Amino acid sequence: MLRAIMTSHISENDLSVLTLQMNGTMIGHLDPNEATNRVISSNREVHLASGYYSSGDHRQERKYILEQNRLFGEFFSDLQTQGLAAIPELADKYQADAAFLLIAAADMVLIWQDRQKGVYLSRNKKLYRLQPVLRPENLWAEDWMTYGDFYAFSPKDGDFLIFLSPEFIDQFNTTHLEEVFSSGQQVFTIMKGLVNLGKTYGFDFEQSWFALEIQRVEANRIYKGHSEENLSEEVRRISRAEHFSKAVQRSKASRVIQGQELILPKDTRKRSTRLLPRKTPPVTNRPQLGSLRGSKQETEPIDLLNERYKEERESTHRAFEARRKPMDEYFERVREWRIEPLLEKIKQLIKKFFNLWPDQKFYSRFFATSLIVLFVLLTALFIKEGKKVDKNKLSLEESSQETLEEEPYSDAFAEIPAETNLEIATVVKVNNLQIRQAKDSTSALLASVKRGEVVIQLTPEISGWIYVRTEDGTEGYVYAEYLNPQD
Repeated sequence: MLRAIMTSHISENDLSVLTLQMNGTMIGHLDPNEATNRVISSNREVHLASGYYSSGDHRQERKYILEQNRLFGEFFSDLQTQGLAAIPELADKYQADAAFLLIAAADMVLIWQDRQKGVYLSRNKKLYRLQPVLRPENLWAEDWMTYGDFYAFSPKDGDFLIFLSPEFIDQFNTTHLEEVFSSGQQVFTIMKGLVNLGKTYGFDFEQSWFALEIQRVEANRIYKGHSEENLSEEVRRISRAEHFSKAVQRSKASRVIQGQELILPKDTRKRSTRLLPRKTPPVTNRPQLGSLRGSKQETEPIDLLNERYKEERESTHRAFEARRKPMDEYFERVREWRIEPLLEKIKQLIKKFFNLWPDQKFYSRFFATSLIVLFVLLTALFIKEGKKVDKNKLSLEESSQETLEEEPYSDAFAEIPAETNLEIATVVKVNNLQIRQAKDSTSALLASVKRGEVVIQLTPEISGWIYVRTEDGTEGYVYAEYLNPQD
């Protein structure tokens, strides 16, 4: 089991081309809300993040990326029950592809990343750049996830992993970077501070980034003991997991303070730096001021839409269209469906309702009209009474919350529940929502949240209480009725 926080930011330049998926939640270009920031905290067997670039708002390309996103969603669900050792089978089953992929579990973190971003690891107050390794042979198809370099490492409690361009790192004093990345501050706060520091020295280099904070590493479920009847199956799974773990070579790491040169495995030195489009322009001629330092070399523009990528993408689209043929036929039948027969049936039912007694048309129409008027009046009455009840309940909640407002805050930490497998953003609807250390109204008060602010629900209701996290990172319990009042 791995308890971790995934955080991502999409820059304005990338919002029209970049889509990320984190544990099944989308952010960026194809997100219906076009969110640019996302934080997901969860305790899972396996975490998965994937990224996709598009060259524009083309219908065919959008359709393809949404399909890949769906496939990786099913890929992610299967990994929860089968573990990392099932990656070869699932890769062959779904044949999903992406420009960026991260799969994290307690025993190993696997990364596929192009060279526009470096993979940086903060551990024991030191900042390292991970180096790519050779892909394991005979584990999965050679043509799966070939757009970037491959990385792997074994996680530890407190590890902080972030994906940034080497040009961005080059601008700052590396000792300063080691201090801020190991300070324990929220990632958004760290990155905002670095970007603002850069602006004070004359350059604006806001960029998209993704970070993984590993809070706690526990033994994976496949290594735990089971009952006697499941022993043979467990032995088989452990054997497969150990074989998979031994087959994957771990990445070496070089400390950034000593330089961050990218050292490639021999057979990947000629690999293309990027095969997917990118609209973020290269930044050159950086100043050497204060705690910043200039880049030693300027980046060269790359032909991102090369012929190889175009041919591979067209081939993938043709294969995708072949698989979607039955679905296209279904939508074709939907388009041919007509609403006139349904309207005709509705008209016939209304006519019968107003003619319950064919020989007494006046009484039939009077009776039907009376029923409709009675229904409308009863509905209006129920709505009016419901509003009165809600108003009284809200007054009680506000008075009770205001009474508790004067209670001093405690520096204690909340009791963490066994599982926090939800990530639901909820708007506070009471004036002063109290966050407690435990599921008890007499326990220590940790914080309070005002009406209109957002908290993240991390668990379902437990004995009338819900475990939540505030925007500043405070976690604790709130009374369920105050968080989700009945409308």
